[in-house]
Amino acid sequence: MNKYLYLPFSTEHPVHCLKSLVTTELQRYIKASSDKSAYLTIANLFYKWLLNREFSADTLTEWFSTVDYKKRNLYLFQQDVTSTSPEDMEEMGRDVTNQPNNSRCVKTQPLIYKVQYNQRLKRMKLSSIFKQTVEEHRNISASFGAVTKDLEPIVCYTRGPNLGQKLIRASVQQST
Repeated sequence: MNKYLYLPFSTEHPVHCLKSLVTTELQRYIKASSDKSAYLTIANLFYKWLLNREFSADTLTEWFSTVDYKKRNLYLFQQDVTSTSPEDMEEMGRDVTNQPNNSRCVKTQPLIYKVQYNQRLKRMKLSSIFKQTVEEHRNISASFGAVTKDLEPIVCYTRGPNLGQKLIRASVQQST
């Protein structure tokens, strides 16, 4: 059975929904691929899967051309709160007067350092060390500085393993 049962092109969904499905899936692939060749491999497979779902090659080529690996930093560090632009809303015949201002719709993602919690790290004031390190790298590397200029560095602590997770859960049966 095919694991990749995307909506067929003949569905009753509007075309802009299908385009959004394709472009956001490509953006997700870009976010997950730190190497351009890995992205191109999965994007090529995605293209073939959509062809199997009766999407036209011309339409797919047009939609694929709107997503570019060169915009990876934008996809990684910014999140668009609105999924539809005012121009697209007008094209669909929808009212745009009550839509939020686009300048407020782009949320910058924080720069997160994830570490397992322990008392030693808490006493080291890891948060201030991380912020200082980010500032030093911003001064050293112009590209790092450009990508992270508005990002607030945050330390995120995760829970460490505990004894309950290490114990074997077994039922004790009484002998008769």
